[in-house]
Amino acid sequence: MESVVANTADIVRKELEWLCSAHDFYHIERVWKLARKIYFEEKRGDLMVIELGALLHESFDDKFYTKEQMKEKRMMLEKFLQDEWLSEKRLVQLFYVIDNVGFGKSLERGADFQMTPELEIVEDADRLEAIGAIAVARTFAYGGKMKRAIHDPTIPSLEAMDRESYKNNTGTSIQHFYDKLLKLKDLLHTSTAKEIAIERHVFMEKFLEQFHAEWNGEV
Repeated sequence: MESVVANTADIVRKELEWLCSAHDFYHIERVWKLARKIYFEEKRGDLMVIELGALLHESFDDKFYTKEQMKEKRMMLEKFLQDEWLSEKRLVQLFYVIDNVGFGKSLERGADFQMTPELEIVEDADRLEAIGAIAVARTFAYGGKMKRAIHDPTIPSLEAMDRESYKNNTGTSIQHFYDKLLKLKDLLHTSTAKEIAIERHVFMEKFLEQFHAEWNGEV
């Protein structure tokens, strides 16, 4: 088990060297550690699938890869994991996590969508990375990469959001807090993640309060 996880981590580390610091291997590593923490508290799911899902959760993000690139990457990943003797059952469970994790993808889920323990834990770990101090830093790092304004009070937050509007949204970095980040606390699945999120969510609220006070010249 340790071999396939370690080898996968090495592949992901090399693959993500070119991405911005909001989505680099340090981000992957934090999600990986959070996923392990949640697993050992919750005692649910398959740890190998959870670890691999956390490591690979950015590897098929359409923000960074075309459909053709993702198709080729999937074939290579399947071959690599089969060579690492990952069972067919685990392969299916892993790709279910990879194919469904992500805030944008979650916006498409219907009432009949089936969550799995592995998907719940990886998704919670990824969402915790978008709540708190590091989330603030990641938001502005990605906003800078995409040449987004820090703030523009004339641009309203999105009242309703589907995957297409989320994907195509070009709002400001501050707007992103209201469109997504402040909502995540109430979208977590596990009690462990919900507990971790409390302090992180309060930090973001205090940051935004201070930001707007400074923006308006109140302090």
